[in-house]
Amino acid sequence: MKWLEHAPTTGGGTMYGHPWSRGELPSAAVAELVLPETDWPHEARPLSYWPDGSVKWTAHSAVVPVGADAAKLTPKRGTGGKEASKPALARQEAGSIVVDTGAIRFEVLNKGTAITGQVRDPTGALLGDALRLVVSTTAGHPDAVVCVDSAAIETIGAVRSVVKSEGSVQLDGTVLMKFVLRLAVFAGQPTIHITQTLLFTDAAKDRIISGIGLRLDRPMTGELHNRHVSFAGDTAVYTEPVQSLYSRPFSAVNNVYAAQLVGIPVAPDAETERLFSIGVQNAVWGNYLITQESEDYFRVEKQSRDRLAPVRVGKGHRSSGLIYAGDPTGGVAVSLRGFWQKFPAALEADDVEGGTAALTAWSWAESVGPMDLRHYAAECFVDSAYEGFDELRATPEGIANTSHITFDFLPARHDGGRPAELWTLAQERQFPVQAVCSPKTYYDSRAIGVTWSLPQQSEPSSARSQVEQRLAGLIDFYSAEVEQRGWFGYWNYGDFMHTYDQYRHQWRYDMGGYAWANNELAPNMWLWQYFLRTGDATTFRMAEAMTWHSAEVDRHHSGDYAQLGSRHNVSHWGCGCKEVRISMAGLHKYYYFLTGDERMGELLSEVRDAQNALDRLDPMREFYDRRQGRTHIRIGPDWAALTSNWFVEWERTGDPQWRDLITKGIEQIKAMPMGLLSGPTLELETATADLHHMHLGTNGGFHMIIAFGAPQVWMEIAEVMNHGDFARMLAEFGRFYALSDAEKRAQSGDVLDDSFFAWPPMASGMMAFAAKYYNDAALAQKVWDILLEDTHGGMSRPFKDSLLEAQSWAPVLEYPQISTNWASQWCLNAMLALELIGAPGEFSTATT
Repeated sequence: MKWLEHAPTTGGGTMYGHPWSRGELPSAAVAELVLPETDWPHEARPLSYWPDGSVKWTAHSAVVPVGADAAKLTPKRGTGGKEASKPALARQEAGSIVVDTGAIRFEVLNKGTAITGQVRDPTGALLGDALRLVVSTTAGHPDAVVCVDSAAIETIGAVRSVVKSEGSVQLDGTVLMKFVLRLAVFAGQPTIHITQTLLFTDAAKDRIISGIGLRLDRPMTGELHNRHVSFAGDTAVYTEPVQSLYSRPFSAVNNVYAAQLVGIPVAPDAETERLFSIGVQNAVWGNYLITQESEDYFRVEKQSRDRLAPVRVGKGHRSSGLIYAGDPTGGVAVSLRGFWQKFPAALEADDVEGGTAALTAWSWAESVGPMDLRHYAAECFVDSAYEGFDELRATPEGIANTSHITFDFLPARHDGGRPAELWTLAQERQFPVQAVCSPKTYYDSRAIGVTWSLPQQSEPSSARSQVEQRLAGLIDFYSAEVEQRGWFGYWNYGDFMHTYDQYRHQWRYDMGGYAWANNELAPNMWLWQYFLRTGDATTFRMAEAMTWHSAEVDRHHSGDYAQLGSRHNVSHWGCGCKEVRISMAGLHKYYYFLTGDERMGELLSEVRDAQNALDRLDPMREFYDRRQGRTHIRIGPDWAALTSNWFVEWERTGDPQWRDLITKGIEQIKAMPMGLLSGPTLELETATADLHHMHLGTNGGFHMIIAFGAPQVWMEIAEVMNHGDFARMLAEFGRFYALSDAEKRAQSGDVLDDSFFAWPPMASGMMAFAAKYYNDAALAQKVWDILLEDTHGGMSRPFKDSLLEAQSWAPVLEYPQISTNWASQWCLNAMLALELIGAPGEFSTATT
């Protein structure tokens, strides 16, 4: 194990995933896993299984000290069980769930308007109260009502426990949104980690919601001049007292005031009695608000206890997303991860002059414009702007957004070190420590498929080095492009744009299907596989952001389009094409296995029976009329996405019903005239998942079969299931795609020709599979000929040297030919080819 970026700077809980080779770890041995070189609290749970019942992935929770060596997090079999004898951190009681970490104790409520009751320390002292969701509405609308419907222990353990609270937000009896809050705690830690998921309805779309926040009350005691509010700015934490003791008579030298500014409690003595008597006549400030209005600007303002006109404190670039309110007994720090990336966001400390302060993390800032979920136009632009069907299905019904919020309950500190402590904490909360394995560990385990290769050392001028250079160059390009183009915001962060406009020197942000990519052609799979082979932290964070975006925003979790995602568009839910390829589990499982995140696991299971959604909306309705009980699907991306969903559910649960659906489909396609070439479109009985052949050359395009991650999904299935027939069908598909037009006609009875097989680079990975399967050196060479020809100008120089300077409203660096479709597919297929046939010129017929 290693740390993705840095060792912990604050100490505390962490969670990570670890892979196991087939047969290496029996399921009964998970309880025996230990961290043999430490006494750190640790426990493990299984995440997935191999077909033989052995464990494939485990999730590990541990409490680690500052500067911990990540290598000591490597799990090994031992006696285990030392945590099993300890009480779980959460337990069910009548009407609530009691959580006790040893540092804090609170109840999660089953019903009502608040998520929790009081938060106390081991002595019984009150630290906080009434954690609750707050939703404000625009003028002319009544107040929103928040209702908690249920609470349940989702993950139970003595090191880490998670409690899941669910409810709804209503306006005049109409549901605006539902919420799922996961409260995670670690043993001995005074911290509540919250994963806040909001699921919106169509009723919320028309600028009704003006703010969404998560609020906690904190008792305040002591003199006003010994109460403090701090916030994290660009490079440090800034602190102010609620009442300043700075005054005109004591403006030259005022050590008392200097102590106030670093959070040190002060008291009058004989020398400072007059300073205090004048200072306490100063204004008292009761409300502090920091608002990140864009990715490049935040403002800070405060109000006096009279709550009259706000006073501007200042501005900044990118806040690190933390606010703190405290008194001489301690305080609470609230952090909102991705604070500036997912603007508009705000952090507020209110009523700090009273007996109870309210600290709020606004995931949608109340102090900016209302949330507008309407589509950008009242019509479709199919022919002109590459939108899907001429059907306006632009509804936010069922879309979601997840935020990560942390409440840290801090003890008293009187040494002036609080600001530095809070800055360190802010950085830790924005970039939580993440333990990861070496690329070789992932590769050798084969626990997440090996359709990617490990980089190898080679001469800089070699073909292999040039391919690796291009792979790295595209990662660097997109990382810089997120910044250069400002791909940020509550609804946008994590996504890439689809296609570039070389004339405007901008991406086609306003042109229908050319705007946001919505994981079209699997860019998230590209990013995750590149991370797995390199361990690159920048790639991990891009992939993480894209996973949270695409798994939540780009798909519908309820309503008429539940389990389906929206195709690429100007608005993320705007396209009339609602597709299983966008919600496919295989796109998001990487993050789940690498982190063990409960919400991501829930999202994987959410689509396990997504074939039922196709019964509601036929993917090929533009071309074919439905028959009773049957819908039309393409072998890919539709059936490929379903196999991905079934495979992930099977490996996670071991339930054979999901494996059997895959096996049934393979056998039925095998019986068709040309296997995977027997389409592209088939009929599907959604009730049974039976496939029915129509005829060769149906509508759909064979490039669509393999351009959305199908090769990666299917090759892993064939290997894990040891399914020789399926492997042969994959090889047949790859070889056929590479045939000449005349050969295609001859082998298909003159039905299939080149017109059915567009974009050969997208099929180059399947061709590489065929080259290895058939031990075909000529086909291996053709794979690289196709990929190297598809590089928009060759690979003789680093990708960054191909960028051009251009002038838009500001200077930009551009690659005029770029599209995310091309980048994703080129990289996925190049990584696959490197694994299967080696770099250009390296293929050996000695190994089949």
